[in-house]
Amino acid sequence: MQRRLLEFIRKHRLFDKKDKLVVAVSGGTDSMVLLWLLHSSGFTIVAAHCNFNLRPPDCDEDQRLVEDFCRQNHIPCYTKSFHTMRFAKENKLSVEMAARKLRYNWFEQLRQTINARYIATAHHANDNVETVMLNIVRGTGLKGLTGIHPKNGYIVRPLLWADRQTLEALAKINNIPFRTDQTNYSDSIPRNRIRMHVVPNFELINPSFLKTMRQNIAVWNDYYTFASQHLSSLIQTVVKEKENLIYFDLKNLSSPETQRLILFQTFQNLGFDSQIAAESLKILNSQPGTRIKTKTHVILHNRDSILIKPLVVKNSQEVLVQLTSGVIETPISLKISICQYSGQEIAKTNSVATIDLEKITPPLLLRPWKAGDRFMPLGMTNVKKLSDFLTDLKLSPDEKSSQWVLCDQRQIVWVVGRRIDNRCRVDKNTKTVVILQLLK
Repeated sequence: MQRRLLEFIRKHRLFDKKDKLVVAVSGGTDSMVLLWLLHSSGFTIVAAHCNFNLRPPDCDEDQRLVEDFCRQNHIPCYTKSFHTMRFAKENKLSVEMAARKLRYNWFEQLRQTINARYIATAHHANDNVETVMLNIVRGTGLKGLTGIHPKNGYIVRPLLWADRQTLEALAKINNIPFRTDQTNYSDSIPRNRIRMHVVPNFELINPSFLKTMRQNIAVWNDYYTFASQHLSSLIQTVVKEKENLIYFDLKNLSSPETQRLILFQTFQNLGFDSQIAAESLKILNSQPGTRIKTKTHVILHNRDSILIKPLVVKNSQEVLVQLTSGVIETPISLKISICQYSGQEIAKTNSVATIDLEKITPPLLLRPWKAGDRFMPLGMTNVKKLSDFLTDLKLSPDEKSSQWVLCDQRQIVWVVGRRIDNRCRVDKNTKTVVILQLLK
């Protein structure tokens, strides 16, 4: 068993003998066997045990077992007590997710505090198969079929080669103490239902189901590695980022299958779960101008591209802007400068508006544009509908909807970030200028 452990560690380059490890130990069979194996193999380890206070007095008995074993074997042991139920309620998490968040946060803090290299957990082959099946049930892309990886950042999993039955036999043969968590038999936990009911039914069809699944996962990992490399090169050609916006160019992809695959991967890279990512693919078959809103993003079909941007709750209030030098932060960030005009030409950009102070009637009003707005674009002598002006710029529906205007008491002074009104322009008679800069 030690030989197989060492072979797995070497094969996946998990860690070296010189590396200090934080070993996550619950007191159950798997983690106690991992602790025993690493200790007897000569690795530098410390044990870390979480008391979640969910099953009094069982939790205290788990902690006592771990502490006693570590004391008898001269293994440094750290414990941490958590108010798990309170944390779950305050953060609106399931108890299972709250416990996961608490333990991994503490493990990482401990790793840094004691200058350890890695955190070792006792996930094994059965856990891997159950994880893949859970991913399939909940919805997954190819990545979800790759299961639990032996190494992920500072987390290492040296027991993924071993099944549960092997670990239980090893504990019995070597008199390794452990305690059984009764929540492992609760049907309220999806993973338990997979383990107790689903897997046994598959084993009726194929007695070597777990072995077959381990082989499948290995093959799926190879497929995923190959597909990821190919996808990455394609994504670079069709997906462009600009500030907080992501543009997905449809023109460069003639294959609908490739469009779906790359867009699905882009959604997952943004943190969409598989179900939302799959649902959002409907945007590909929609009419230009269609938008899909998720909890975190807005997805727009914009002519020959898909536009993805973070969901921002727009402040639609009208804000009075006093003409004094300074910066306003809301609803958008503007820098205001007032100075004497020297007669020299001032550089013109879309993000900077230069206005003749004597041609406006303060105070100014900053508001979203609305239907019926009109202004005289710089360089023109006729008034134009703002809606037509924005259409001529070929703005996306989302860019139009988020357009702000700065008005005085009579008219629009500046279509923010686009164009000033010609009637406010600086000329040879200007004495004082107002410089408005849109800050990113």
